[in-house]
Formats: sequence, C-alpha cells, structure tokens
Amino acid sequence: MEHMKKKRRHYRLCCLLAGCLLTVSTFAFGYGEQPSAYTPYFQAKEEQQTSYERSTSTRDLWSVITRSFSLPHYSNTPAVQAQISWFMSHKDFLAKVANQAEPYLYYVFQQVKAQQLPGELALLPMIESAYDPFAYSPVGAAGLWQLMPSTASGLGLHQDYWFDGRKDIINSTNAALKHLNYLKDFFHDNWLLAIASYDSGEGTVLNAVKRNQESGLSTKFWSLSLPRETETYVPRLLALAEIISNPKKYPLDLPTISNKPYFGTVEIDHQVALSNVAKQADIKLDDLYQLNPGYSHWATDPDVHAPARIVLPIAKIATYQKAAHQTLAVHIEGSPSPSTVQWRRYAVRSGDTLTSLSKKYEVSVDDLISKNHLTRTALKAHQKLLLPEEISEPATTTQLAQQQVKVAPPPHYKVKPGDTLDRIAKRNHTSVGKLLALNDLTKQSKLHPGQALVLPTSVA
Repeated sequence: MEHMKKKRRHYRLCCLLAGCLLTVSTFAFGYGEQPSAYTPYFQAKEEQQTSYERSTSTRDLWSVITRSFSLPHYSNTPAVQAQISWFMSHKDFLAKVANQAEPYLYYVFQQVKAQQLPGELALLPMIESAYDPFAYSPVGAAGLWQLMPSTASGLGLHQDYWFDGRKDIINSTNAALKHLNYLKDFFHDNWLLAIASYDSGEGTVLNAVKRNQESGLSTKFWSLSLPRETETYVPRLLALAEIISNPKKYPLDLPTISNKPYFGTVEIDHQVALSNVAKQADIKLDDLYQLNPGYSHWATDPDVHAPARIVLPIAKIATYQKAAHQTLAVHIEGSPSPSTVQWRRYAVRSGDTLTSLSKKYEVSVDDLISKNHLTRTALKAHQKLLLPEEISEPATTTQLAQQQVKVAPPPHYKVKPGDTLDRIAKRNHTSVGKLLALNDLTKQSKLHPGQALVLPTSVA
C-alpha cells in the first residue's frame, strides 16, 4: 500500500519534469571525519579503485562513474528511446538536475562502488528527487531517495522532532542502498526487477511476475504489466545512464564535478546552534543547511545520546577546528562554548501553552518538560521557564575572558501572598534547603509579601 502511494509521487515528478523549474544548487561539497584527526569521509579503499580511476583521480567525476556502469541500457527499445528523446529535448532541465546533484554525487557514487553495485544506481536520486535532499512528496516520502516514514523506520533511520534521517545524505544513502541490495537478492540478481520494485514495491512486481508465469509469458521486466509510472521509471534511469555514458552522441552541458570528496564530518557532544557553527566555520548558513539537511530545526538535539555529526566543506574543516579548539580551551576554564545553545529565563504570559512556546522557540514539548522538570503541562501566568536562545555572534576568547571577570547579580524572587518555601522552591526548580541557606532562613522563618529572596544561579 505504501509503495502504491509512492507512485503518485512519480506522477508529480513527471509533471515536474514537464514544466517546473527546480531550484539549482550551486554548491560543491563532500565529507571528512573527526575534528582532531581529519580524513576524507568518502575516500574509497585503494584496493577498490581500478588503475583507470587512480590515474584519473582529478578528472571529471562523470567519466569515472560511467566506467562503473554494468547494466544493459536497452537503448534500442521504444521505452528507453522515448525517455532519451525527452531528456534530449529538455537539456536545460537535465543540466539543472545535474547541478542539483553536485554536492552529493561523489559520496553516493563512492557508496555504490564500495558495495559493488551497478554504477547506474548513483543516478537514481536524479529520478527520485532531482537530487534535492529537501524534496517532499504529497504522500510523505522525503530526501534524495524519497523514503517513506515506515520504510525508513524499517531500515533503521532515526526520525524525531530534531532530525530526519531520510534527508540526511549519509544515512539515507546507506539505507537506500541496503534496501536495493535486499531487492536484488529478492529477485535473484535481476536488477531491472529490483529497481522497479524500489518504485512500486516488491509485492507489486512479484504479483506481475506470477501472473505472467501462470499465463506462460515471459517474466522479464519488459513483458510485465506494471503500474504505468513503474513502466517508465526503469527506462528513465536506463536512458539517463545511456545519455551520460555517450557524451559525443548525446552532447550535454553538464557541470564539471571533481573526482574527490568535498565535505567532511565533525562530532560534537553537546547541542549546537547551526548558525553559530556556520559562523565558526566561516560559511553561509544556507550552505551549512545544504550539507546538513537532516536537521529539521535551528539546532542539534539538546538530549545528546551520541555525538552529533556536523557536515562541513573540507576546505573549512581547519577553520572550524581552530574555532572549536579555542572554544574548548575557554570552556575548560568555565566559560560557555560560543557554539552551544543558551537557555534563558522566561516569564509565562497569559495564553502561553507548551505547544505555542514549542513552535515559537523551535523546541519540542518533551524537551521543555524535561529541561524545566515539569510535572504537569498546564502553565500559569508569571511561571518561570527555561527557553532556548541562540547566541547571535560567537564570543571571542577575549570576550569570554572579560565575561569571567564580571559578576552578575544573583536572581531574586519577590514573595507573593500565599507563598510558601516549598511552593517557591518547586516554582523555581530548586530545593527548600538551598533557599534556606542562601537567605539565612530556617524552616520556622515566616515569609512576607514583597520580601526578596535570593535564588540559586543554576538549576538544581
């Protein structure tokens, strides 16, 4: 059922191919690893490279990809010829899609090659999403590989408020290729049936095969009765591969893409605001989002169970490392990291709800409850909450050192009629013991309306 819904997305893509103008990416990115010991993330193993690839490592990636093509393209069949004709009559569109692929193609190809899969599969996102990691279909498919939520979950992709693994370049590619490998095994190494089932589901294709078997007909892809979109989906991929592998016969103005990684990864063990990471790496925020499409909001997950992975251009890894190392040195001395997310006190206003605050400050309701140790979801006017606040500019080491010298006055609370120490402690997320110690009070001390109480400077 899910795959049949996915078919509607291909109808939308056909319409897109026929008339829509796509936003063209003008970036050229790749990956790498740890900030302390950086290596290219997508560097292929030496033994997996052919002598041709080693000798042409600086050549255009397109020529290297075509050397890995292994599927028959059936270029003389009417279905493939029809797709070739369409592409060649829409060269501008094809060039735009190729540009859209530029940030991601090297990585995708390296993963295809590492798993010894047909090189044609590196072109599949051009058919699925026009190589747009932010692409959504009306039925909920997302990312380069247009994975549905349930399919993605079955493939182990993480999806929550902060992150969607279907849009993450690394995670989604590994998951999609894993699925394609499964489909290839399911259909006993018949790649045309595997690719068709990626589009409409293995059940749909298997039923078509069984129908032909029962009727004594051929079970090859070209003889099956499949949904119309699937019948054009496979020829479209083969046509694209045929065109790219024959530049003299099918001249195109494709962008030159270097046969080397462009971006790398760094791991961060705390929540970071992406705008501050961009400033530390000296890149545009839009460029950072283009490399990190899996992050759904302005920051990484505040509840870090494992190091968060941030993707940066290789050329900017050292820039970010330098800033991060300076930050670390200052952090050790007790100052906040300029890339971390700051939380500030907020007085609840009439009409505020956890849901409205969640939307306004782009933080999940669960995170608000956890951060504020709330035992109920109803809010009261003037109730104090901790809410996230991005730092507009990363602080320099000098600025942070100056901040250390300054002593901020401790927060105070004015006693209201009916207040008790226990109620004040709960409202301000501290303990009665701390209130007594900070204010030289005893459990027998009486409170008076308007009385100022010193509050702890950190959450208990």
